[in-house]
Amino acid sequence: MYFTPIEAALPDLDPAGIAFHGTADPWARTELITEGCRRLGVPLHLTENADHSMETGDVLRNITILHTILEQTDRWMRQRCI
Repeated sequence: MYFTPIEAALPDLDPAGIAFHGTADPWARTELITEGCRRLGVPLHLTENADHSMETGDVLRNITILHTILEQTDRWMRQRCI
């Protein structure tokens, strides 16, 4: 599982992984991450307007984002363990 900062880790990503990135992360370029994950075949889940911590400034939205990430991670892990 890959979380921010994905940009710095792109050369080391394993295609069997899953990646999460917030499009408002000031430490990483969404276009570069999107292209790198596409090229490597790493599924990328983008969260619009979320920063490096996957936060948006709206506490309830942040909780929903974290819930979604955990659900996606759970599905990804179950696919690999069955």
